[in-house]
Amino acid sequence: MKKRVFALFLALVIAVSLTALPASAAFNDVSSSDWFAQDVEDVQQYGIIIGTGGGNFSPRLTLTLGQAVTMVARTYAKANGLTIDESDNIPWYKPYVVFAVDNGIMTEGEFGSDYDAVCSRLTMAMLYCRVFPMYTKNTLNSVTKLPDLPNTAANADVYFLYEQGVLTGNDEYGTFLPYNGVSRAEAAAILNRVLNPEKRKTFVLKEKTPADSLSPFNAALTVKYQGGTAADKWYVQEGGAAAPSVADINKDGRLEIIAASRTIYCLDAATGKILWQAPSGGDASTPQGTEFGRCTSDIKIADLDKDGYDEIVTVHTRYEWSGGQSKVAVYDRNGYLRAGWPVDTPYPVRGVEIGDFENDGRSEIALMLGVGTAGVTDSAPSLYVYEPNGTIRSGWPVTSDFGFYSDSLTFCDLNGDGRKELVGLFDAEQTRAWDMYGQPVTITSGTFNGLTWNGLPVAENYDWEIFLADYARSHGGHAAGNSRTLIDLEGNIRAHRNIIGGTVGGVVAADVDGNGTIELVFACMVLDGYELMQNPGSNSYEGVAKYYSTFILNTDRTRYTNPALGFNWTQMPMDPAKIVSLDSSVIPTADIKPVVDDIDGDGYKEILYSANDGQVHCWGLNGKQNYNWPFTLCTSGSPVKEFATRPVTADLNGDGYKEVIFGTYTQTGQIASHGSLYILDCTGRVLSKTSLPYYWAYSSAITDPNGCQAAPVVADVDGDGKQEIVLHTLYSGVVVYDVG
Repeated sequence: MKKRVFALFLALVIAVSLTALPASAAFNDVSSSDWFAQDVEDVQQYGIIIGTGGGNFSPRLTLTLGQAVTMVARTYAKANGLTIDESDNIPWYKPYVVFAVDNGIMTEGEFGSDYDAVCSRLTMAMLYCRVFPMYTKNTLNSVTKLPDLPNTAANADVYFLYEQGVLTGNDEYGTFLPYNGVSRAEAAAILNRVLNPEKRKTFVLKEKTPADSLSPFNAALTVKYQGGTAADKWYVQEGGAAAPSVADINKDGRLEIIAASRTIYCLDAATGKILWQAPSGGDASTPQGTEFGRCTSDIKIADLDKDGYDEIVTVHTRYEWSGGQSKVAVYDRNGYLRAGWPVDTPYPVRGVEIGDFENDGRSEIALMLGVGTAGVTDSAPSLYVYEPNGTIRSGWPVTSDFGFYSDSLTFCDLNGDGRKELVGLFDAEQTRAWDMYGQPVTITSGTFNGLTWNGLPVAENYDWEIFLADYARSHGGHAAGNSRTLIDLEGNIRAHRNIIGGTVGGVVAADVDGNGTIELVFACMVLDGYELMQNPGSNSYEGVAKYYSTFILNTDRTRYTNPALGFNWTQMPMDPAKIVSLDSSVIPTADIKPVVDDIDGDGYKEILYSANDGQVHCWGLNGKQNYNWPFTLCTSGSPVKEFATRPVTADLNGDGYKEVIFGTYTQTGQIASHGSLYILDCTGRVLSKTSLPYYWAYSSAITDPNGCQAAPVVADVDGDGKQEIVLHTLYSGVVVYDVG
């Protein structure tokens, strides 16, 4: 427990305990002209520093953890009129460490056990704060944001010292460099400001933007190889929206690329050579030409049974059958089916999520099915959970109305009990959550206490959503956000009409602000629920869908806010852009599952997604699209429509800022305009745009343009220390690019 010296008692500190001692001889290595000379003299006179021996102070040496603890222990002892027992002094810092622990300044091993190690600036600040004379507290500066340290509870000591004028940072922006070392001279100067209020500094920090420090970057792209998955120089299977995966599945120190169309391919990542291939529905021992269908979900790689080797999970779907059916397969590293697989599903699988409900080391596989009206009329199950051996987990499957039409669920511990739940979107206006037994999750705190996730719509207007929750309490725990009767009764206005549509979208569980708490970040479309019910049997959202947006929920389903940081997401962003097209026969629907990452290095995560509005969006936690975002590919008036893949983020040049990478695809029925590969910096500026290869082998039968619908993968495929970009394109197979 931290102990701080409080008002009345601390008056004695100035009066008695910290009264300057007679000046001792100057240190040999401290000149009166040194910027730190007065600070060293002041702190020395208090008896807090005595040098490193031989009459030297060693001002330019880096402070060690033992030295930092010693300075703090002596400060505390003098402030409290205590004596440190220095009799057991091997190693030399032992008495000070013992004293600091015994007096609650720190706990044993709190900052590590190597006291000869460098003391980081963050550790120094935390230690200094624990002996800060509270009676001298006087806020001199307003500091709410540092460029390299988020304003969270864990970093409160640092922000306190900035506000008190003890810390000033290393530049005009206040850069703290929390994990760097600090010289003994700097440590003395900072401690002197702790002890002497008149030494503290007033300042106004300049806000730093990435543009102030982005490194020059050659983002030119060159093709390393193309035609990965090609059977020969004349033929390559058509790609789709299923993203490939890159991993060392053989544990031989070399990466492999797993990509799938109608066949599953394992490629040597460095060269593109096919190591093995398996027709969908079969495995590496099955003759080619027996493929079941197209790959319709991202390739997932995970060690499902914790045997030390990864498995490969694929989904292939055949839509020619009534309503469509899927085969879900699990392969070993050599392309052979694991026991119990594949499994057949009665309706198409639209998403796969892998997680571990009970944290027992064995993963479960959640399958999201689009069942349509059969989910309502026939109670057809739409959410299945399988064990690694291919058996259906007890309590599953479950029904969720019309089912799922995108990869829109995630595993997350919603109630802090150490077990995960499945939570996310489905084809309605609600978010839903199920526990490990397939039961709806009941909310146990906050605004929605006592209700289940499964009965509550997400409304554009949060006040209306809370009203609907109150309505649900008296109506069996359920409220329909698109009830025309209720809307007419309460007022037919936008605030009561607009709700989310979970048909397309996704969710990511992430700690968005670095405070140690997980939030749920969603992206989906917003639609007019009142208009939707004019024609409830329609499969079209034309005239009903209004825009695509994002929202953030806490794990108790309330909207995310962090008042201390000025973040308030009770209102989701409204009307960011007009929808370009919803006609998938003109241009396929974008994958709008969000990507959540801190791309600008400010300690807070951004939310990125692509959408049918022809844009790549990037939202900051301030609820705005900052810098140059969003990035626009097309508008409703563009002659050729162009949408982006799901973006990925990576620091390609090692400057501490993430680049945003995505492929694009253009509308069907024309071949004049093809897709491209883009690299944007964290501010949304284009670093590189490269047209994708034309076709692997052109045929007059091809009437659609080459492009990429599947999210890219960034990996060092050849072990040269540089990252490459991997794409699975529509008509040129797997293409790998070198960067720079």
